[in-house]
Amino acid sequence: MLFPVGIGLAVPAMTTALLQSVPTAKSGTASGMLNTVRQSGGAIGVALFGSALALGTIDGMRLAFLASAIAVAGSAICAFLFIRDADTSG
Repeated sequence: MLFPVGIGLAVPAMTTALLQSVPTAKSGTASGMLNTVRQSGGAIGVALFGSALALGTIDGMRLAFLASAIAVAGSAICAFLFIRDADTSG
């Protein structure tokens, strides 16, 4: 839970700092470069994580995936049962 919150706080600050550090005429190039590096880093991270998972080097991963699947299923059930359309609330 802490990781997504940290990313949510860091990414806007990082983007603002980057765009303020370059001249306005180069802001499009800087923004494109930032997004390219961000996407590449994400893809490399997923590949490395998948490799480590396939090799079985991460202990407890099956349990973590099972817990995540149960949490997602519980959320889906709650959404199905408790979220109503605005049209049917009248």
